[in-house]
Amino acid sequence: GGQQQRVALARMLATRPGILMLDEPFSALDSHLKGVLEQNLVSLFEAYHGTILYVSHDIDEALRFCDRIAVVEAGRILEIDSGDELVNSPQSEAALKLSGCKNVTPAQPRGPHEVFLPRWGVTLATEQPVPVDVKYLGVRAQYLTRGEEGQRNCFRMRVDRVSDARFERMCLLGFAGALASSSPDSEMEFLHSHVFWRVPKPAGELPGRL
Repeated sequence: GGQQQRVALARMLATRPGILMLDEPFSALDSHLKGVLEQNLVSLFEAYHGTILYVSHDIDEALRFCDRIAVVEAGRILEIDSGDELVNSPQSEAALKLSGCKNVTPAQPRGPHEVFLPRWGVTLATEQPVPVDVKYLGVRAQYLTRGEEGQRNCFRMRVDRVSDARFERMCLLGFAGALASSSPDSEMEFLHSHVFWRVPKPAGELPGRL
């Protein structure tokens, strides 16, 4: 696979094109080979003096290679911005999801610094002012922490599902008092009503299903 990708790049460069167009060039490679070829591509991009259009569903790839990132949904460009702005200040639901945010939910303004989240049935306080036309809120799974009752934005939760990767455990948290359901017929409803929590391993006592 890696050799095929290198040959394809060589053929493309041999014609001295004015524009390079790459559509998910690493989609079928394992992580080690992908990392090696990404470094090859970084060197190529630095030496190439022209426009490069890079298509990817992987936000980390886009951040490594691209000066500007366009978020495309249903054939329309929703926003174009730098990688940092897109990750830290996304302006659409699609950008929120593309940035890797696991917890994206509809939101309704409740005040200058409060939003109501109907799927979760809770109201959150925010540091930044809430736009009057806000429609979605995103909470990154790795930013969630254990809290003490009475703290701002602290809720009683239960762990309904866990799954492990190499270096982290992903927990699906349900709000205490809400009825848990994991039947296949209601899987999407189950996911929408839960919060993803990413916990590094090892991290002392890891949460398990309750």
